[in-house]
Amino acid sequence: MTDFSQRIFRPPSGKDIRLTSMITGKCMMKTPDASPKNNLSFAIKPYKKGDEVHIIALFEKVFGKTMGKTESARHWQWEIAGNPVKPISIMLAWDGDRLISHEGANLLRVWVNGVEHLGVLIFDTMTDPEYKGQGIFSETAKSLYKDLTEKGYQFIYGFPNANVVQARIRKLDWVIIAPMPIHICPLDVGPFIRHKTRNALLGSLAGGLYKPFVKFAHHCLSKQDQKNIEIRRMEKFDQWADDLWLKCRNQHKLWVVRDFEYLSWRYDQRPESQFRLFTAWHHNEIAGYIITASQDRDQGKVSFILDILAVTDVKGVVEKLLNAVITASMESNEALISAMAMPASVYRKAFHKFFFIPVPEKMFPQEIHFGARLLGDKISRETFYNPQSWYISWGDTDLF
Repeated sequence: MTDFSQRIFRPPSGKDIRLTSMITGKCMMKTPDASPKNNLSFAIKPYKKGDEVHIIALFEKVFGKTMGKTESARHWQWEIAGNPVKPISIMLAWDGDRLISHEGANLLRVWVNGVEHLGVLIFDTMTDPEYKGQGIFSETAKSLYKDLTEKGYQFIYGFPNANVVQARIRKLDWVIIAPMPIHICPLDVGPFIRHKTRNALLGSLAGGLYKPFVKFAHHCLSKQDQKNIEIRRMEKFDQWADDLWLKCRNQHKLWVVRDFEYLSWRYDQRPESQFRLFTAWHHNEIAGYIITASQDRDQGKVSFILDILAVTDVKGVVEKLLNAVITASMESNEALISAMAMPASVYRKAFHKFFFIPVPEKMFPQEIHFGARLLGDKISRETFYNPQSWYISWGDTDLF
């Protein structure tokens, strides 16, 4: 069978010379980096209560923004302390009492080939800018991976950016599973043309010509709606989510468990967030949901489809949900809708029917990758490293 992990790039061994290394001990690094702290001694320790104060301070220093929309403390409490999967698993590197590096783990229940396992979303990888280039990030990550493996977690995955992707591949044995499966449905090309050309008149003309076509195409698709499917807007998830997950969980080989416990935490409890939740009902039984969030971007207001889950044995459920999103987006004057559709997604065909088109990587606003690494032995490499196995959506990232 094909070993998909062979796609990993393994360059020559790195130049760092490790003198000692242990999870809770000291680690001395010698490196040819020009940093003034070449003989730095730092300690790598797991998170303990109260460390979040230092974590928040480091995040705001490194990224120049708060964790949430306007603040960090409540966001951290929701994302980490509020996660229903325990215990908290974060590894921290310290120079004395100064936090200098952080590798975070969002613990998740995952459904793989009909069996529930434990998986991890790696997020908020950060190192103090004054300490970069000294191997601290990779040592911190290795300590976290060792800890997660000992706790029984089967794999890690994430969406590394340009700053860390090569380090994860070369030093941490990550594999890029597949290009980010981003699709867009343009509703108004005016803002995009205006942004790219810096010409307001040209943007207005392009938008004026394009929008009538979109409305006509949407009108034609709307006529195909199944009349026995009812769309209801809801404020939050409820126990019906458990019933829906049981109906749908075997649609894909590898994905995060989407039951009420997870969805309530992921969306309903997230502070400073506004989502649009549409549900589909067939003969008064839950048949699907789709959840979106809007953000202002350079190309105009964008609606992101964070997740969709729908039964496939009832004709037209996915189409009805997409139609509801497009209608709401047009009423809100949104320029485009963005979604993810993996190669084996059972919803991919419906996305294409509604004019969602794949976006080439070179056109991404920023470099981002979908990568992962096996930790345990309960999932086969053939399944894990095969992009046909995976289902991911915007809601599976740490971006929303």
